[in-house]
Amino acid sequence: MNKNIENENKDFAWDFCLDNEIASEQELVLATKLKGFSWDTIMDVIFIRTGYNDIEQYVEMEGGAE
Repeated sequence: MNKNIENENKDFAWDFCLDNEIASEQELVLATKLKGFSWDTIMDVIFIRTGYNDIEQYVEMEGGAE
């Protein structure tokens, strides 16, 4: 994957968590410090906080997100 696209995806996922109040910034910082700033880490946060596997499933089940 192109590094710019990969970074944009991670940034999108980070903002998605904040915008949808899935996790606080402090929680995201802690998770990414422990596991690394990656798409998988942020998807793990989404799973732990919501029970959904990823953003797509969250939007499908909760509706209305960007």
